[in-house]
Amino acid sequence: METGVVLLQSDNSKIDKYRGYYGYSGNKVKNVDGSIVSEGYGSTYSTNTIGVAVDLDKGTLEFFKDGMSQGVAFNDINILKSVCPYTVNRTTGGAGAVTAVAHFKRSSFKYPIPEGFKPYAEV
Repeated sequence: METGVVLLQSDNSKIDKYRGYYGYSGNKVKNVDGSIVSEGYGSTYSTNTIGVAVDLDKGTLEFFKDGMSQGVAFNDINILKSVCPYTVNRTTGGAGAVTAVAHFKRSSFKYPIPEGFKPYAEV
């Protein structure tokens, strides 16, 4: 499983740039103009709750595993111009179905919202 933020081309047909967090390795990953970079970041995850904090003023992206910060993963997301959340199953070898549930309202979060942030639905 991978979760993060993405910028789509203006026709929404292709993912141009993205920033993410791989569950199977704990690595952070970014794709910029076709070049993919993956490096160590946080804990691995599978059936955990992953939170995402985006600070568009500072240009930072931070991930949380079961309410615990994994640290700021990226400080350059402002180059994405506009962002939208994503999750994708990148497992191979018949690992089975994966279910992802996204929450955007304050009342449905399992863990407290980090101080200074708002739910996506309130932005």
